[in-house]
Amino acid sequence: MRRIRNRRTVFFAALLGMCVTFLGGCEGNKKQPSSSLPASTTVTPYITVEQGSSTVIDKENKAIVYYTVDPSTGEKEPGTAYMEKGEVLNAEYICTFEADIISGDISDVVIDSVTENENTVIVSFTKDSAPASGLSKKIEQYVLDCFAQSLIENLDYCKKVIFRIEGEAYVSNNLSYDKDFVYLENSMK
Repeated sequence: MRRIRNRRTVFFAALLGMCVTFLGGCEGNKKQPSSSLPASTTVTPYITVEQGSSTVIDKENKAIVYYTVDPSTGEKEPGTAYMEKGEVLNAEYICTFEADIISGDISDVVIDSVTENENTVIVSFTKDSAPASGLSKKIEQYVLDCFAQSLIENLDYCKKVIFRIEGEAYVSNNLSYDKDFVYLENSMK
């Protein structure tokens, strides 16, 4: 009888240990941007940030909304990520995060530059990478939508988003916009 109790005790102790180990390892599916830029994403050193246009996160786990394109369905979908205390929330951070997420899901996105000018963010991509190259028209539009919506929704000061290719008008095989064409505007801010 004593052997059976000892076996039960050992069994339940082992079961409890496995449960604690399993549950302790689950932290959910929180995507975190890399602390440095991904190898395929470059943001030029001449990024202009107007004074007061960035926010230093002063509390743990600030939620930001991001968008990506589901590679299996080709549809745009939202997600939530969490910034760590001390990180700076500005257009560069949002664009780098979006490029990182989309590069992992669809195709390498390479940013030429990000410029903040009062209430407008200008994102310039390289001509030989996504979204300007190698994507269908629908996916290219979704990628641009992802960037624009993430900027508008996460930055209180951002009212307009303009896209360019290497500092000039956005012209790809699928889409063409004038140099100062406002891709997305939030007049409610």
